[in-house]
Amino acid sequence: MPRVDFYILPDATPEGRLLFACRLTEKAHALGHPIYLHTPSASVARRMDNLLWTYRKNSFLPHGLIEDVLPPIPPILVGDERGPEVMGTPIDETLVRMQILLRPLTDAPPWEGPSIPGAVLINLAASVPSFFERFIRVAELVDQNEQNLAAGRVRFAYYRQRNISPESHKLPTTQS
Repeated sequence: MPRVDFYILPDATPEGRLLFACRLTEKAHALGHPIYLHTPSASVARRMDNLLWTYRKNSFLPHGLIEDVLPPIPPILVGDERGPEVMGTPIDETLVRMQILLRPLTDAPPWEGPSIPGAVLINLAASVPSFFERFIRVAELVDQNEQNLAAGRVRFAYYRQRNISPESHKLPTTQS
């Protein structure tokens, strides 16, 4: 069962959610986690892809759009509401390929259990992706836009109905 964290952002700007997603991605990547950024549309996925290249000087986050990426799979993938399976790559296969890139070169045993160790899902979509349980961590980003707040409450209830106790983190107004 994944750990689910809701990050409550202080503003209502769509750009604020995307920039926070970049910072969260950078932090998770620095800790060696494969990351899947789930966006609400192909246009937001492309915007996220561009931001990951440009949001901060001297930062490099190896990533790609799931519909465009060729092996080897980068450790950060950006997809949209269609999900990886619809776009031609089963999520399990994608996560394993991502994890192989980050796994130390040892004789570690193959992964066991229902999730890939360390895989992080950052959800920017209005609903919970059907494959969320394949991840060890899920980050839900909610800003102060009324529509996003309402969708966030629905997602929070969805997790609770599945006996998952999401954690909420209200971010301060001056987030850098």
